[in-house]
Amino acid sequence: MGTWRRKDNYYLALRRAQGTFESDRPEYGPWISFFLNTLDTQKEMLARKIEREKSIIKLPKLSRQILELVKDHGELSISEIESITKANRNTIKVKLRELVKGRCLLSQGRGKGTRYTIG
Repeated sequence: MGTWRRKDNYYLALRRAQGTFESDRPEYGPWISFFLNTLDTQKEMLARKIEREKSIIKLPKLSRQILELVKDHGELSISEIESITKANRNTIKVKLRELVKGRCLLSQGRGKGTRYTIG
């Protein structure tokens, strides 16, 4: 759900609850429900991030190094990675294919113009 939609839902739930504050039976349910759903969404996002991080820890050293370089630089080409790591170009290509297949990296472009960004 987009940020604006969540914001709209938040204010709608809050207004519903506020409208009952002066009554004998205030209704906090809409706001509490929104709040708990938001917490659940955040928990799921964090769980996915933790799983992704666990899988990164298990990667070979060069793969982890490539990921860190791409994170630091925003995007890199094979030549730039080769220049920085001093690793074998064919080995880098294999690692990049694995990282793209594992959705850790995204490839943009083709051939020598291919750039890699965080997936």
